[in-house]
Amino acid sequence: KTIFISLDPEHDTVDKIKEYVQYYHGSFIGATVDAAALKKIAKRYGVHYHRVNSNNKKVNLIDHSAYFYVIDSKGDLVKTMPHDVDSKAIADTVKDNIPSEK
Repeated sequence: KTIFISLDPEHDTVDKIKEYVQYYHGSFIGATVDAAALKKIAKRYGVHYHRVNSNNKKVNLIDHSAYFYVIDSKGDLVKTMPHDVDSKAIADTVKDNIPSEK
């Protein structure tokens, strides 16, 4: 499964996240957590993010690392892959590193 976790729990509602993940793929699962939990998750997987100050109050920007994080069923990080990696490379990484469920 591919899970998209919002890095802006202050502003991203469940409905906004649902809409946003559709831009990537209909099978993606959107998720949000409170700021404290997000900080723990980010630290565990090496995700870097911060709010960008903007003069426009209507614009909300978060600068963040841009990787796919391949995580096994125990929650351990298997590999990070750049955001522009092709889908075959992701599939191969998952196939080679994560046992299939039977």
